Amino acid sequence: MAPILIEVSDDATVLAELLRIGVASLQNQLAANDSPDPLGQSAEVWRGALAAFDAIVPTPDTLELIAANREIARDYAAAFDRYAGDLQDSETAEEGLDEFLAENDRLAEAASDADALLQSQALDELDSRDTRSAAYVAALTREEMASSDLLVEIFTALDRFEIDPLGTVIAMRAPVASLGDLGRVVAELTPPPAAELLHRRHVDLIVDYEATFANLIESVEAGGADISLAVLEDLQTLSAEAPELNVDRTLFMAAVLAGEVI
Repeated sequence: MAPILIEVSDDATVLAELLRIGVASLQNQLAANDSPDPLGQSAEVWRGALAAFDAIVPTPDTLELIAANREIARDYAAAFDRYAGDLQDSETAEEGLDEFLAENDRLAEAASDADALLQSQALDELDSRDTRSAAYVAALTREEMASSDLLVEIFTALDRFEIDPLGTVIAMRAPVASLGDLGRVVAELTPPPAAELLHRRHVDLIVDYEATFANLIESVEAGGADISLAVLEDLQTLSAEAPELNVDRTLFMAAVLAGEVI
């Protein structure tokens, strides 16, 4: 762990730890998915997360957040264990899958709500700091949230491409333009030295997304009815880069909250 450079609140320390546990759990889950025993390993991932949450000394303002994350981790571990057991019996396997998928949907929604609360409290804490890094990562995080919403809107429109290519690109125009505007806002942010590479990667990602979508729109408006292989490859590459960038931004936010970066 990096040395503590400034005095931080107990709330900030807890929030930083929750962010780091979230990143570790995500990375461990991805590794578990590729393991010989994905269900068993996934259950272990969430038992490990539960142990990590239990090790945190909560503050009054983080009690609700920790309780929500504990419940999610506990229920994820139980869901993976239960489905692994259902698979041992062919008579329960199909019903077990339906129950597992329903529980997974419920927990994904609960995790999204818990993450939104964590981000909100983290941003409030950062806004209370008078440091360059805090101001930068708070602004970057807000812009990233906005870009995520725009990308969801764009990819939702793309789901109808095979049915209505022209209608799809018409629906894409406004959010793609907004994404370009947002990219220019991000480019104007002034990163601290420790975040210069992170900043360039964020700007490049938004610029590349905007260019790829613009190429698709131009192609369809010129009479094309298919998404080119080049565009598909670009979207696949960008979609792989985005989560990695989010992880790095989250870890930088945690370091700022913990007082390890000024």
